[in-house]
Amino acid sequence: MPAFPRHSIAWKLEEQTAMRRVALSLPWFGVTIGVVSRIYRWIVLALLVPRAEGFILLEIAVGVALLCALCATHFANFTLRSWRWRAPALGAFVALGESVMSLALTVAHQERLGHAFATLADWPSTVMHVLLTRVLIVSLFALVLAAVVAAMRATATAE
Repeated sequence: MPAFPRHSIAWKLEEQTAMRRVALSLPWFGVTIGVVSRIYRWIVLALLVPRAEGFILLEIAVGVALLCALCATHFANFTLRSWRWRAPALGAFVALGESVMSLALTVAHQERLGHAFATLADWPSTVMHVLLTRVLIVSLFALVLAAVVAAMRATATAE
């Protein structure tokens, strides 16, 4: 099956693996991406203890690249037309997964805000920040990816 299908009828009827079923499910995959993203952030802040600004920027760039790569694996299963609503919804589910993981880490006294530990009073503002940034990042990435896919299709049909 081609990545980024033109029509959803291009799918074959066969038993899908568990990972494929999760990748096709918007809520499950979004929450899974959110949990993975928050665990990555926790590892960077808790275990690696970044001190230099360049290192922090590098880790942010790696985190955004990880988020975009995981989102691309979900988008690759659907047509471009559905990305209009799918991208913001995926961003919201990613934020949900990150927020739940953040709450669990906060309750366990492991969630960090920079070098300090987060408290339950910090959680609502963290949720709003995560929701806005993840929806924006995923939506902008989907827009750029859609332009790339459309351009690749245009050059493929022109030849």
